[in-house]
Amino acid sequence: MFRFFPALLCTFLLALASLPALADIPRPETLKVTLLLMRDAYLDDERIESVEIDAADNSLVLVAPPNKDIRSYPDNLHQSLQSAQTDQERQEIFDRFMENTITALTAPPPDSKTTTDIFPIIRHESYGKGIGVELPKQPFSLPFVADLRIFFVHDEETSIAYVANEDIGERGLAPDELKEIAFSNFEQKDWNLQIEGDGIYFLTLDGTYEASFLLNSELWKSVDSKLGKIVLIAPTRDLIIFTDRSDIKNVELLMRILDEYSTQAAYPLTNAVLVWETDHWEVAH
Repeated sequence: MFRFFPALLCTFLLALASLPALADIPRPETLKVTLLLMRDAYLDDERIESVEIDAADNSLVLVAPPNKDIRSYPDNLHQSLQSAQTDQERQEIFDRFMENTITALTAPPPDSKTTTDIFPIIRHESYGKGIGVELPKQPFSLPFVADLRIFFVHDEETSIAYVANEDIGERGLAPDELKEIAFSNFEQKDWNLQIEGDGIYFLTLDGTYEASFLLNSELWKSVDSKLGKIVLIAPTRDLIIFTDRSDIKNVELLMRILDEYSTQAAYPLTNAVLVWETDHWEVAH
């Protein structure tokens, strides 16, 4: 069994948190059904001032002070509800999605002078552009690998707020300075990350920052020295899986996992297959 524990890793703790279901949701037959469920949930929440359906692109237009004209899309949630095995599981997914979304949308903007809470986060290049929720301000990002980009967030414990393009000028920070600050904060934080598995390995953390550890070169250099050539997939933001490229059976299993999650992932990240090359990631050929 693989037992690599860099200095920043602590004792393994895996906790699957779920919200109690208030009712049960049957599998929605169409995207419109999910859209109506979301509309009703938004309307029932006093934090949302108004909600309108835009039938032209199957979205909801929200006013959620302090933010206005936010577009919320049902696609990701609908896919998750379709994939759930039971009505109760669907309700739990729905409740969690709506609560997290509304909390994030109605959170006050972070202090533009604060940089100690900024961390890097990996998301698909389309994040914030009509996938799930269209943010009122487009988040700033830098290229990473394949169709992944490095975004930056204020981590406020109960929610995260993305650093927007406008924030860069307001802070007086150049992109390189922002990246340096975020990476330094990330390195200094006491993360509870673990690597688990046997043959097929995966990262376990909190469901938000697993993919951020793709940026930790020292971690992957150490893994590479013990494992051999690394091949890795990241189909969702919390599912980072890898194996030794020389192990054909495990590589085939990795590809089957990627195929499965590419069609039913709750929080899709990328369909790219990555390999570690000395000190950086590349797309496998």
